[in-house]
Amino acid sequence: MIRNRHTLIACVLGASLAGLLAGCGTNASSTGASTGASSVTNLQISGNAQSWTGGEAVLRAVGTNQELDYFVSFGHIADNGDFSIELPKTPNVPDSFGPLKCEANDTGKIVLTPSTLRVTLIRSFGVSETQDSGSPVFGEVENVSGDPTGNGAATLGTYAYASSAGSVKGTCPSIYGNPMYTFDLSLEAGWNHVILSFTDPSKDFTATYRTAPLPENLSWVYNEFPTPPKEPPPPPPQQQ
Repeated sequence: MIRNRHTLIACVLGASLAGLLAGCGTNASSTGASTGASSVTNLQISGNAQSWTGGEAVLRAVGTNQELDYFVSFGHIADNGDFSIELPKTPNVPDSFGPLKCEANDTGKIVLTPSTLRVTLIRSFGVSETQDSGSPVFGEVENVSGDPTGNGAATLGTYAYASSAGSVKGTCPSIYGNPMYTFDLSLEAGWNHVILSFTDPSKDFTATYRTAPLPENLSWVYNEFPTPPKEPPPPPPQQQ
């Protein structure tokens, strides 16, 4: 099944998309990290999310190692789209959070140097009504150039936390078979800016993580997650 990047990221952010997933602006203003570098202090991220019309809401940063996810921090988005969120210099990483691995449980294709390296990926910021754990995530704010809808090629400015200096190299498939992920990361300890590039999902769907300066043409955009298809109503009872 071809999935665009919004349905893939919705799975990470914990959106209520069980029916759909079937088993599952302006450039950033960042304080504490320069473009392409790492930060050992809190990383403050702010901007204005294009297409946001939902009033005041909560942002949430969720970190993933492609197998397990954990909550990192909350932020805020105003009714005009202005938002801010802070990533703590030392995230409260769960003890169960293991090394970055393939979603398809094929660890042999990703090489971590050193082997003790722990990497947290944050691809976008989820949007919910409240901070309550039961409040569903109904969309995301991402820093993107290219197709903002998730249905075409695009480049995203994302974040990676590294427990120490190190590297991540290799390829692996998504648990859904596509996209095929490629990792080419040289990380410093702390938060790092990372480029995530998606090809057109209707063709040869691939995704590449690499450490590089953030492109100047990125813009913060809000995207609502796809709505799960509604089940048809039950047929009327037969007359006796």
